Amino acid sequence: MTVKPLDLLESHQPIITEVMEFAAHKAGLKLEIINGLSIWEPSPVYRHQKKSLDIQVSLMNHAAKSGCDCISVADLTILFPDGSIKRPDICIFCKEPTEQETMCTQIPEAVIEILSRGL
Repeated sequence: MTVKPLDLLESHQPIITEVMEFAAHKAGLKLEIINGLSIWEPSPVYRHQKKSLDIQVSLMNHAAKSGCDCISVADLTILFPDGSIKRPDICIFCKEPTEQETMCTQIPEAVIEILSRGL
């Protein structure tokens, strides 16, 4: 019997993901899983995070002025239906996600990725 990496990942998703996220955090890395492949990136630096905060404040101010109920969340782990796990810099939701303590399965209405120079 041949076991595909994605099948193995799906059957052990919570355990594998928690261990891998812990290892990534300890190593100062950001982990995403796309098409069953682990993508390891350096954790964002101060300048990157400052830009993220500036954008979120701008979005919150706009929402407050316009009466929009949308919320923005930074660096949220999202589990997509195809098994991919991504952590966009900012997710925008029109209603608050129901998952509070696990990976979010609600797909955001929009995401923002901040491009930074490599190290």
